[in-house]
Amino acid sequence: MASNRRRRSAGAGRSRPSAPPPRKQRKVSASGGSKRPPRKKPSRRPAKKINLKGRLQKIAIGFFFIADAVLIYFFIRHCTVPQTVQEPVAVQEPVREPVPQTIQIEVLNGCGVSGIAATFTDYLRDSGFDVVKTDNYMENGRLRFNVLQTMVIDRRGRMERARQIAAALRLDESRILSEPSDAYLIDATVVLGEDFKTMEIWNILERTYGE
Repeated sequence: MASNRRRRSAGAGRSRPSAPPPRKQRKVSASGGSKRPPRKKPSRRPAKKINLKGRLQKIAIGFFFIADAVLIYFFIRHCTVPQTVQEPVAVQEPVREPVPQTIQIEVLNGCGVSGIAATFTDYLRDSGFDVVKTDNYMENGRLRFNVLQTMVIDRRGRMERARQIAAALRLDESRILSEPSDAYLIDATVVLGEDFKTMEIWNILERTYGE
C-alpha cells in the first residue's frame, strides 16, 4: 500500500502532456462528399505577332551595310596598292609593196615591114605590159608606112607610164610625144619606124623572137 501511495505522489508531481489541437472538420456536402476549392486555370499569354516586314527591312539594311563595307575595303585596297603602268606597245604595220599597175598600150607598124609589130608585141607582153592592139599605123584614115623613127605617144597625160615603155624599148625620152585624148582608153601608142634595126633592143629581139 505504501508503495502505491508513493507512486501516486510521484506521479502527481509530474506535469501531464497537453492535448493536441482539435482538427478542423471538412464541410460535407449534402451528397456526402467534401467540397474542394476550385483550381484556377493557368493563364495563357497572348501569342506575339511576327512582324515579317520589319524583319525583312532589318535583313535588307544588314545586307547593304555588308555590301558597303566590302566596297570600301576594295576601294581602299585599290588606292593603296601601287599600279604598274604598262607602256603602249608600238604595233608595226605590215609593209605593203606597191601594186604594179598594168600599162595598156597598142603597137602599130609604121615602117611596112611584115611581122615587126608582132615581134615587139611579144617582147612588151613578156616585159609586163598589156598590149591590147597590134595593127598598122594610120594617119587621117590612111595607112602610113614612112615613119622614120620609132616613138612612144602618151594618150592619157601620164608621162611616167610613157617613160616606162620607152625605158623597156631602150629609147631616149626625146622619142616620147604627149598627145592626150579622151578618145583613147589606152595609156600609150608605140609606133615602129624604119629605124627599128638600129635600136639597141633589136639585137635582143632578133635572137629571142626572130625577125
